[in-house]
Amino acid sequence: MHIANPIEVDATNEDKETALMYVVRQGNVAMAEMLLKAGSNLQAFDNNGDNVIKWACFGQDATIGMWSAKDNGPVHNCVTGT
Repeated sequence: MHIANPIEVDATNEDKETALMYVVRQGNVAMAEMLLKAGSNLQAFDNNGDNVIKWACFGQDATIGMWSAKDNGPVHNCVTGT
Protein backbone atom coordinates (compact mmCIF):
# COMPACT_ATOMS: atom_id res chain seq x y z
CA MET A 1 0.00 0.00 0.00
CA HIS A 2 1.23 3.47 -0.85
CA ILE A 3 0.32 6.40 1.38
CA ALA A 4 0.23 9.62 -0.60
CA ASN A 5 0.56 11.90 2.42
CA PRO A 6 2.39 10.07 5.20
CA ILE A 7 1.91 11.31 8.75
CA GLU A 8 4.66 12.56 11.03
CA VAL A 9 5.07 9.77 13.57
CA ASP A 10 6.48 12.15 16.20
CA ALA A 11 3.92 14.94 15.79
CA THR A 12 2.98 16.42 19.17
CA ASN A 13 -0.09 17.89 20.82
CA GLU A 14 -0.15 21.19 22.73
CA ASP A 15 1.66 19.50 25.65
CA LYS A 16 4.40 18.19 23.30
CA GLU A 17 3.18 14.61 23.85
CA THR A 18 3.79 12.20 20.98
CA ALA A 19 1.47 9.41 19.89
CA LEU A 20 3.96 6.94 21.40
CA MET A 21 3.70 8.64 24.79
CA TYR A 22 -0.08 8.46 24.62
CA VAL A 23 -0.34 4.78 23.66
CA VAL A 24 2.31 3.74 26.20
CA ARG A 25 0.45 5.64 28.92
CA GLN A 26 -2.74 3.80 27.89
CA GLY A 27 -1.01 0.40 27.87
CA ASN A 28 -1.49 -0.29 24.16
CA VAL A 29 1.46 -2.58 23.41
CA ALA A 30 0.45 -3.37 19.81
CA MET A 31 0.19 0.30 18.86
CA ALA A 32 3.43 1.14 20.68
CA GLU A 33 5.24 -1.55 18.69
CA MET A 34 3.76 -0.23 15.45
CA LEU A 35 4.87 3.34 16.23
CA LEU A 36 8.36 2.15 17.15
CA LYS A 37 8.65 0.24 13.88
CA ALA A 38 7.61 3.44 12.11
CA GLY A 39 10.53 5.25 13.76
CA SER A 40 8.95 6.97 16.75
CA ASN A 41 11.46 8.74 19.00
CA LEU A 42 11.92 7.13 22.43
CA GLN A 43 13.86 10.12 23.70
CA ALA A 44 11.30 12.90 23.06
CA PHE A 45 10.17 14.89 26.11
CA ASP A 46 6.82 16.55 26.77
CA ASN A 47 6.26 19.94 28.41
CA ASN A 48 6.54 18.32 31.87
CA GLY A 49 9.93 16.80 31.11
CA ASP A 50 8.45 13.29 30.88
CA ASN A 51 9.29 10.82 28.14
CA VAL A 52 7.99 7.45 27.01
CA ILE A 53 10.26 5.66 29.48
CA LYS A 54 8.57 7.44 32.38
CA TRP A 55 5.12 6.54 31.06
CA ALA A 56 6.16 2.91 30.52
CA CYS A 57 7.05 2.73 34.21
CA PHE A 58 4.17 4.75 35.62
CA GLY A 59 1.36 4.48 33.06
CA GLN A 60 -2.13 3.13 33.65
CA ASP A 61 -1.38 -0.43 32.55
CA ALA A 62 1.25 -2.72 34.08
CA THR A 63 1.46 -4.67 30.80
CA ILE A 64 3.37 -1.89 29.09
CA GLY A 65 5.88 -1.76 31.93
CA MET A 66 6.50 -5.50 31.62
CA TRP A 67 6.76 -5.19 27.80
CA SER A 68 9.21 -2.31 28.02
CA ALA A 69 11.39 -3.92 30.69
CA LYS A 70 11.80 -7.30 28.99
CA ASP A 71 15.26 -8.11 27.69
CA ASN A 72 15.70 -6.76 24.19
CA GLY A 73 12.46 -4.78 24.47
CA PRO A 74 12.62 -1.39 22.72
CA VAL A 75 12.51 0.72 25.87
CA HIS A 76 14.90 -1.60 27.70
CA ASN A 77 17.34 -1.26 24.82
CA CYS A 78 17.06 2.52 24.87
CA VAL A 79 17.77 2.68 28.60
CA THR A 80 20.63 0.18 28.56
CA GLY A 81 22.10 1.29 25.23
CA THR A 82 21.97 -2.24 23.85
